[in-house]
Amino acid sequence: MATGGFAVRVMGDERLKRTFAQAPERMRRTLGDWLEQIIRSIARDAKLNAPVRSGRLRASIRGRVEHGRLRGVVGTDVIYARIQELGGVVQARRAKFLAIPLKAMLTPAGVARASPRDVPDTFVLRSRAGNLIIAQRKGRGSLTPLFVLKRQVRVNRHPYLAPALERNLQQVKLLGPRIRAAIQAA
Repeated sequence: MATGGFAVRVMGDERLKRTFAQAPERMRRTLGDWLEQIIRSIARDAKLNAPVRSGRLRASIRGRVEHGRLRGVVGTDVIYARIQELGGVVQARRAKFLAIPLKAMLTPAGVARASPRDVPDTFVLRSRAGNLIIAQRKGRGSLTPLFVLKRQVRVNRHPYLAPALERNLQQVKLLGPRIRAAIQAA
């Protein structure tokens, strides 16, 4: 879960940390269970908020709790997760242009059917607006535009993790007082 995510950490002063480290195992399990409930809730809400085209991002959202450190993490390892959450500019890196699929190359889910290199009988032309287009000849005089070539594209933000955390923030805030009360009762 390195690409995108939020970490929920239980933090306190040194005395609280020492007391927690010396706390009975049963109490530590209880606190870990509370944190697991919160992390599950955040992960569930993030999945519901995630933008869906192929479903890959939604399926990749996971939550985990490190019981030894009493730390919970919700996130994803999908490479485009961060740009979906925050928005930004995607630039061509390994090639001169990004090939943005047009309607003829999209599946009903909005995913490209193939890459430009996989489509036979294509050529590049310049549109009236000045854009470079990869097109395919279909019979005599008939052209089908397949891709538009761009050096960069702006991706609008589609937050899914931040709203999930915000929705569960009250639970997160209650975790600290629960820990303090449980430690003082021990």
